Amino acid sequence: DQGKTHLVGKRVPKTNERVEAYGTIDELNSFIGVTLTKVLEKHKDIRSDLLKIQHELFDLGGDLANVTKTDNWAIKEEYVTYLEGKIDVYWNEAPQLKKFILPGGV
Repeated sequence: DQGKTHLVGKRVPKTNERVEAYGTIDELNSFIGVTLTKVLEKHKDIRSDLLKIQHELFDLGGDLANVTKTDNWAIKEEYVTYLEGKIDVYWNEAPQLKKFILPGGV
């Protein structure tokens, strides 16, 4: 493959910033998927938020992979507003951090 991959509308090096960006989005989406397996059914509001965020991240990855000229992006400003609002809600609910937390909670 000579170190290249296909985006929508163009073939680019695998080191292209769009490839890196949608790869990072995919990783985040995977972490959310793992988190969903741990969130109890009684937390329907959190599960609902995570599922919505997962779907939107999938659409964002598609937008990042599209280098054609388009005005029909999947991600809209309303989603950004929604996500910023959720960040504020959960940030305000979280206890104050007094030390760094390593992945895995240790």
